[in-house]
Amino acid sequence: MADWVQEEAARQAKLSGYSALKQARLRPVLESCLRAGRAEGLREAADRQCEWCEDDDGVWHTGCGHAFWFDSDGPVENLQKFCGYCGGNLIARALADETPDSGQGD
Repeated sequence: MADWVQEEAARQAKLSGYSALKQARLRPVLESCLRAGRAEGLREAADRQCEWCEDDDGVWHTGCGHAFWFDSDGPVENLQKFCGYCGGNLIARALADETPDSGQGD
């Protein structure tokens, strides 16, 4: 018989809208977070977005207050999908761009 943590992890994985395979991979992470009392923090991190904006010098300033420089190109071209500082979904706004790019290939 499953304990409440396993049941809640399965419920949250199902609510994620992921495929059954991704849900199966997500459940152990959710269980670990629930056991540590961090389920709410995990949910907030999954929904967090961090907008990166490029300045005139090619430095990318993050929405969470940091700065990052790439040797070439920007976050999208370097396949960055998440902010390395806050863990949020990275949204890139290059200097010439008017609309943000989620880096998801939309």
